[in-house]
Amino acid sequence: MLQNCPQVYFKTAFFCICLQEAIVTIMKMRKRLSNAALLTELVEMLKNMFLPSKKLIKEQIEWLIENKYIQRDDKDINTFIYMA
Repeated sequence: MLQNCPQVYFKTAFFCICLQEAIVTIMKMRKRLSNAALLTELVEMLKNMFLPSKKLIKEQIEWLIENKYIQRDDKDINTFIYMA
């Protein structure tokens, strides 16, 4: 059981990095995007690798907001703006 722990951790970390990369790539192209449109594009982009859960997507969006890669629109909290 303990032998599988590093593999599970590596797989989760890999998914997080792939998801962050996809979010930044999409936001670089679009500059401003609604939450629903971002989710749709993420699933479309990553469907051949894995199907990201909404919880994982939300966590990575919050991480990107905290680290100043994207921000929420002041007028509409469901819209993201690319910053970096």
